[in-house]
Amino acid sequence: MKVFKILLVDDDQDFLRMAQLSLGNTAKWKVYLANCGTQAISVAKNIGPDLILLDVVMPDMDGVATLSELRQHAELALIPVIFISATMHPDEAANYVAMGACGLINKPCDPRRLPEEIARILRSRE
Repeated sequence: MKVFKILLVDDDQDFLRMAQLSLGNTAKWKVYLANCGTQAISVAKNIGPDLILLDVVMPDMDGVATLSELRQHAELALIPVIFISATMHPDEAANYVAMGACGLINKPCDPRRLPEEIARILRSRE
């Protein structure tokens, strides 16, 4: 059985720890972490994740710029990306999907429900 690899990208260390525990322990996914867009690109190239959970607001390179950069690399271009944000405005959601994100998760989120929310978003793409 293939192990599902997910890359979590967020500058909030508390969120990274919470999400890593939830996805690693509850969903049994292999979880990789990055705390900025530049690091996310590097980690994604090295591990080839099945999914990227990407914060919108980060220093260095925000989520939109990171998604744009990911799409410039053939080996990363088709990886599903779900944006996460504590400052999501309803109008922005449609813009993020138009940019190529497959969904959005608002923070704070219930760590126990995070795997279910991700699975729901991925199923909606099929």
